[in-house]
Amino acid sequence: MALPDENLKEQRLTSVSAALSILEHLGQARESGVNEIARALEMAPSRAHRLLKTLLGRGFVYQDESTKRYRLGIKLFELGSSVTGRLGVRDAAYPEMQSLHDTTGETVSLGILEEGDVLYLERIQTDDVLVLNLPPGRRVPAHSTALGKVLLAADDQERVDALLRSGGLARLTPNTITSKAKLRRELEQIRRGGYAEDHEEFVTGFTCVAAVIRGPRDEPVAALSVSAPSHRLDGQWVARTGHLVLETAERISARLGGPGREGAGASTPGAS
Repeated sequence: MALPDENLKEQRLTSVSAALSILEHLGQARESGVNEIARALEMAPSRAHRLLKTLLGRGFVYQDESTKRYRLGIKLFELGSSVTGRLGVRDAAYPEMQSLHDTTGETVSLGILEEGDVLYLERIQTDDVLVLNLPPGRRVPAHSTALGKVLLAADDQERVDALLRSGGLARLTPNTITSKAKLRRELEQIRRGGYAEDHEEFVTGFTCVAAVIRGPRDEPVAALSVSAPSHRLDGQWVARTGHLVLETAERISARLGGPGREGAGASTPGAS
């Protein structure tokens, strides 16, 4: 006969196993509601709800307030950052980021989309005196940056719609897009053109272009950008650098097993 302490320990282990199953399910499904999770894992909805609330409180899952659906939270990134650095997108991206930095002479950044913000994973800064201080771990509103806009354009449309319904678009500079209709139009243009532009929308005096990086299932996993002080850019800088960023993002995607082309494109000599 099991002792009371042994029963309690067994119950805790069972709950841990069930919580891990929920995380694994969300890793595959990207997002789900309580009932979907309960059906998939053959557990009572009330139990799934209790476990999700615990995971939500600890930051392991995130709940969209508009749709009430769950997806993996930022805590998993924080705990797994060392593994990500060795095996994930940062490891795949860094050599290509360095090459892009050497070619353009400008600041190159890598970021992901998290709860309507861009979270910076890596950054190679220019030696220019005029530079933005955005270290890894910094979060900024997605609608105000090229990184964020290209990730929004590549994301699930229903989730983007829910995000736009949930709140306003903060004005950070006179050029920041604050109209949801205008942002939707720009996201459509990004889908057609392949890369996003930020014309002094996050910080006055800086221009940026970005392209999305995709994983093995063609899912957007991160984005890559090049930024530079606007005053020293010529009229062709955005188009020229945009194509370089696209080609680099494709090579990183290929390293991750995504749809990119290994060795795609050649760097444009003299790009700045």
